[in-house]
Amino acid sequence: MDFFWRLFDTHDFPARWGCGNWTPALGWLHIISDCLIFVAYTAIPVSLLFVMVRRRDFPFPVLIALFSAFILFCGIGHLLEAIIFYEPVYRFAGVWKAGTATVSLATAAVLIRAMPSAMSLPSIQRANEKLTKSLKREQELTEQLGKTRDEMEAHTSRLASRSRKMTDAAIAARVVACRWTIPDAKIDWEVGYAEGAMQAGFRSPAEFAHWSDLLDEATLHRATETWNRGADQGEPVDLELPLHGGSGLSLRISASPEPPVSGQPRTMIGMFRFVSA
Repeated sequence: MDFFWRLFDTHDFPARWGCGNWTPALGWLHIISDCLIFVAYTAIPVSLLFVMVRRRDFPFPVLIALFSAFILFCGIGHLLEAIIFYEPVYRFAGVWKAGTATVSLATAAVLIRAMPSAMSLPSIQRANEKLTKSLKREQELTEQLGKTRDEMEAHTSRLASRSRKMTDAAIAARVVACRWTIPDAKIDWEVGYAEGAMQAGFRSPAEFAHWSDLLDEATLHRATETWNRGADQGEPVDLELPLHGGSGLSLRISASPEPPVSGQPRTMIGMFRFVSA
């Protein structure tokens, strides 16, 4: 306990200038060198800690903090070596060296434990190369998506143009193209019905979604039998059926069965036109 009470007591020791034959040049070489080392050893941990505060994702924060403390302890130790030339605080310098040794051993232990994790971290160059490749790949994908989008837009435009031309052709020929399922006589799609119906004299044609919109029950039953035979034989069918409502018009239908698909209802595809009965 007496040792710590006398921690800064310098009566038992002479200043370093009084120990040995120190020339001014040799003494100031030690003093200036130790002071410069102290300045450098203070700047290094301050810089590291500043980066840690600004970068929350800085790797190994505990190790960096211990490393900063180790450097700072060493720097103050060099400052004490310069002070001893005038104030022989050897007791305090010894305690400080013990503290430096403790921090040094703790830093070494944490560093050894962190070595496997540190070795597994990718180098900055490799990380940059990987990032560059990712950006290049992303740019290539963006360009490819742009080309695909342009191709899809061009294809959509061609399909729309073809659809318009098909509709115009159906209107000009006064025919209706359509596809339907045989069992329920439901229309999947049609082109030219509204226009064809208007040309046939219907002022407000109903939506053509089912053959029952145009044919009565008996006529539709007869048409379904004909379509089934055509589907059984795989041959086209032609028939003329009276339009329901006694309008004096008939439907002349020409259609072919589509190839059968397992589990799907039979379908027909073809066209019809309104004709005078």
